[in-house]
Amino acid sequence: MLVRCFPAVFPLGFAVFLLTTIEPPAHPGEATGGFERGLTLVLGLSGAGLVAYAWWDTRNCMVPKQTSVTLAFDFSPDISDILDHARRRGYAMRDPSFAQAFTALNRDRLWQPNPAAERAEKRVWIACAIFLALAAIAAAVLNR
Repeated sequence: MLVRCFPAVFPLGFAVFLLTTIEPPAHPGEATGGFERGLTLVLGLSGAGLVAYAWWDTRNCMVPKQTSVTLAFDFSPDISDILDHARRRGYAMRDPSFAQAFTALNRDRLWQPNPAAERAEKRVWIACAIFLALAAIAAAVLNR
């Protein structure tokens, strides 16, 4: 989350800088610094909004408290491909007897590779390669 909060450093830093430079009016007719205070408010709110957005955007990466179920499994990092729509993880059970019983009960739900999906993925990569080749040829022709 800290990396996603980096854009908030600039507006928040400038808002703090403005707050330190605004001085109260010395004379009754002197300007009160309303524009500077308003700009500070806008920058502070935008920085706070960026921090809130970073927190909201990374909430799915937060690790929940461990339970007896999650302690029974080991989870791998995300192993999905670039073009996969959803994240995929590998799961390993720590207790071998539990793993055998779980496999026996869910034998009809075991994942099987789908050849049609693999062919479709190959077609997408071939289309990308053809598009890049055509773009390179067009760039070469146009830059003569």
